[in-house]
Amino acid sequence: MIRVTELLRWSGESEPIPDYPHVRRAMERGTAVHDMSLNLEDRLDLQPDKPVEDYINELPEWIRGYANAVRRFNEDYRPQWIEKELRKVDIELGISGCPDRVCVIDEKVSLIDYKTGHNYSWHRLQLALYQILVERAGIQIEQRVNVYLYSSGRYRVGIHNNIKDIHDAWLIINKYKRYKENKPKVLGEGCKP
Repeated sequence: MIRVTELLRWSGESEPIPDYPHVRRAMERGTAVHDMSLNLEDRLDLQPDKPVEDYINELPEWIRGYANAVRRFNEDYRPQWIEKELRKVDIELGISGCPDRVCVIDEKVSLIDYKTGHNYSWHRLQLALYQILVERAGIQIEQRVNVYLYSSGRYRVGIHNNIKDIHDAWLIINKYKRYKENKPKVLGEGCKP
């Protein structure tokens, strides 16, 4: 089973993650922002009329801007959540992935992925691969959305509805399946202990 992010690296669409301190810190930042976004969205869902400023002000200073970006996105788009951070595993395809959110925005079932870094071309393929997993699990997606969060408290939305992305995602999946089928067996692989 290969994860979507690993599949993108395997295919050459994204670069291997270098083991540098600044890269590790960026990954830790992204994970912390994802965790914070779940907590913040839960507060917004449970207490929609209560300001979340107290929660945001209790956060470490470095993450407050990202929290404000999440809050603003939620205020502007009013997503109705269907799933949050729910891992999808497709045994037949041999891939798994954990899309950030599935929700309804502007009456469209939307696949959302939060990003805290730069905009890379592989982001559209990541969302397309997630869409394939989500749809095979029974939820039809009408739009794919990257939400880029910035420490300034701003956000930017990138909508990806190009059918070519889905086509390219299937090409990657099929190439990987062919690779796995033709990969030489390692001595002892498949033996039961």
